[in-house]
Amino acid sequence: MSQSQLLTNYYNAMNKHNMNDILLYIDDNIHVTFPEIERNWNGINNVIIKFGLMFERMPSFESFYEITNIEVFKDIETKETINETNNKNNNANENVSQLQTQLHTDVSTSTAAPTPTPGSIQIIHTNCRFTCKATNSDSKRSMIYKIHNNKIIEIQHL
Repeated sequence: MSQSQLLTNYYNAMNKHNMNDILLYIDDNIHVTFPEIERNWNGINNVIIKFGLMFERMPSFESFYEITNIEVFKDIETKETINETNNKNNNANENVSQLQTQLHTDVSTSTAAPTPTPGSIQIIHTNCRFTCKATNSDSKRSMIYKIHNNKIIEIQHL
């Protein structure tokens, strides 16, 4: 499943208030952050509590998103994106063997959109909107989703 499809499925589940489906896309050890540090939380049990309370408070909750950027990292330890690797390959072919050693994997020279590989981390930057007609709430926020092995492992509210 592509990273954008996973995010679409996750948002569809949220819009249906379907906790079972939401949990399909969330890692058990998810980490959720906010600009206000005291609001940060972790873990699947908190997903159930926080989302349950949100759906109770906001019975007509709806969410929308637009992807603004996608980065794909080779693995959890690597600080270099596949795009950065591609750019270095295109600009300096002599760096390929050094990058292959550093990343412990084959370095693609494709300039196509980044494709997740097993073990890679996808970082999806989004603009989001959350509404609820019942409470007249309407908020917009930039967010980052980190996806690893087809699960959301981190959500950053910016």
